[in-house]
Amino acid sequence: MSDNGTLPVGTILSFGGPMERIPAEYLLCDGRPLKIDSYPALHEAIGFSWGGDPENGRFFLPDLRGIFIRGADLKSGNDPDANSRYLQGDPAQSDQEVGSWQNADLMNHQHTWNHFFYLITKDGEDIAVAQPQDSPNLSDRSGPITIRDGGNPGNETRPINAAVTYIIYAGA
Repeated sequence: MSDNGTLPVGTILSFGGPMERIPAEYLLCDGRPLKIDSYPALHEAIGFSWGGDPENGRFFLPDLRGIFIRGADLKSGNDPDANSRYLQGDPAQSDQEVGSWQNADLMNHQHTWNHFFYLITKDGEDIAVAQPQDSPNLSDRSGPITIRDGGNPGNETRPINAAVTYIIYAGA
């Protein structure tokens, strides 16, 4: 249902401006509870997809802070791990619908090297390797290489990205 003629209430948009410039009819997707009576059109649109407390007349906004969003699979088969999705805040409850979450994952993979390497050290998941001194490819040698599962040492696997603020149209 649209009350502005173009956007349906409940539409989530990425906003490229500072938070203080979010238009009045939009709300920050920060997971806060809202009273159903205060936002009836928004509740009608999203219901309890992102959680809520129906007994106390509250529903939750999506909490998309620091999150990559992904289209719901809707039985298309494009999300091979759709069965691992769960309700926001409750990993014990499986759900594949809008508002469901999925933990970070790294697909098993292997790297192919076109040079011969010796194993130098192994420490837990870290493996350090180097080319032997008698390698015919010494001109390509750049020194020891350390390989860690997932690439560069860090706290997550992620593509190059830019931060935006997700906002939801609450109605005029």
